[in-house]
Amino acid sequence: MKIIFSLRDPIERNWSQIRMISTGKSEEPRTDLMRIAELPDVVQRANYPAIIARWSKFVPEDRMLILFMEDILEKPLELMAQVCKFLDVDFKKEMFPRLHKAAYVGKPLEMPPESVWLLKDQLHPVYVEMSKLYPENAGKWLQRHY
Repeated sequence: MKIIFSLRDPIERNWSQIRMISTGKSEEPRTDLMRIAELPDVVQRANYPAIIARWSKFVPEDRMLILFMEDILEKPLELMAQVCKFLDVDFKKEMFPRLHKAAYVGKPLEMPPESVWLLKDQLHPVYVEMSKLYPENAGKWLQRHY
């Protein structure tokens, strides 16, 4: 078994999930957004260090590939070549003609300031730990938000 774990900026990841859960569920959207942001499942899904640590107990390092959303957006062909190599599959760029096209884009919704501060407070330890583990990618996340 091989594991591919694609990571996204934790605040962006949680905001996406919050928007998805809240769509059409409340007449008081800001209250609903805050309630959803505090759900344990939402918070834990962005706790990448804990998730990676749990998987690492069962999956050897050479059988786990950690990817970053920024690389998917900025260099999709190179990333797909990396995935194919990891999976021991021949890479042929013509097999992936739609890599540059966005898929499953949610409806935009500005994040209320109170949600920003809540997510920053909840996720600060994740940013700090991830920047130690992956300084090049997660370090940019930390700088962007703190």
